[in-house]
Order: sequence, then structure tokens, then C-alpha cells
Amino acid sequence: MRYADIRIETERLLLRSFAMKDAQEWFQIMSSPEVTRYWSHLPWQNIQQAKEDIIQDITHMERKEYLRLAIIDKATDKLIGMCVFFNHHLHSCRGEIGYCLDNAFQGKGLMYEAMIAFIDYLRTHLSIRRLEADIHPDNQASRALLTKLGFEQEGLSLIHISEPTRLGMISYAVFCLKNKRMSSCMPLSIVLTIL
Repeated sequence: MRYADIRIETERLLLRSFAMKDAQEWFQIMSSPEVTRYWSHLPWQNIQQAKEDIIQDITHMERKEYLRLAIIDKATDKLIGMCVFFNHHLHSCRGEIGYCLDNAFQGKGLMYEAMIAFIDYLRTHLSIRRLEADIHPDNQASRALLTKLGFEQEGLSLIHISEPTRLGMISYAVFCLKNKRMSSCMPLSIVLTIL
């Protein structure tokens, strides 16, 4: 199946590929200092950034380089966030996830609902045995979400950031979720703990 054709529904949400019609709402989300507070880039400054991001998505998803889905609130048909699967290692059946949610929709269990469905899709259709997520150590909301989803912190990773006003090295907490149905699953990556 083409990644662009994937649709995942939950009680309150629809996860689907991004379309150019999403540019304005995507810009509003990614221009928020609160949403991008723990991201490696600054809030977006113009809608062209959203349009370029969506064009890039279409290209990368066509090549199956990553899977990024818009999170749509079914009650309002509004784009409220996204979830992404990337760095897919086919032979070891692992990859990384990321996500973001519009501030106005946080604290309602929506990201948990989206990620449960997204992770189930990855396990069922892509045979993923191990998922990883890197978060800023101060991001308590992400830490709580990952813990609720069953992820465990494995260590810290040092990441170089080269955005204007966000230069230098930042340590990120590394979390892992192993497929509990595969009890013989061996850890497939090495994580260094930086003290």
C-alpha cells in the first residue's frame, strides 16, 4: 500500500496523509512557540514553510522514506497535530516515532488515542518489533505519554543542534517500546548514557 493512502480511524480522530489544503492549519501549529518549545527548530515564520514541508512529505512518503500522518479531529475536521515514523530499519524491524499536537487540544487524551492506533498500525502492517523516541528531558508531557504507551527510558543521547539561536549540543532522553508479543526480541540498538 502507498503510504499516502493510509487512513487510520479512532473514536475521535482520523490519521491521514497531509494535503496542500492543510498548509494554513499546519503553519498555525508549527508557528506556536509552545508546540515547538522542545523541537530542534524555531517556530515557523511564514506559511511557505508549511507548504514546503507538505511538498517534502509527498515526495518522501512516495518513496516510503518515512510515514507522517496528519491528525484530524473528526468533530471539527480540523488538523490538530501529526505523528511520524522514520529511520525504519527493515532488517531489524525497528524505527523511531515523533509527534506533536496543537496546544488547544492537549490534555484531552487525543495524542494517546492517536499513538495507540498509529503504533498498532506499525506493528501490524510493518512488522515493527522495536520503536524508539527521543525527547527533550524537560518535556514532561512527552515523557508521561511515552510512559503511558509502555515505553521505557534507556538513556540519554547527545544531539547537535545548528538552528539559529539554538546552537550546540542538547541531550535527549531515549525511550524504547519493544513488541511484547515477541518475548525473544533482543535489544537492537546501543544507547550511550551521558552523565
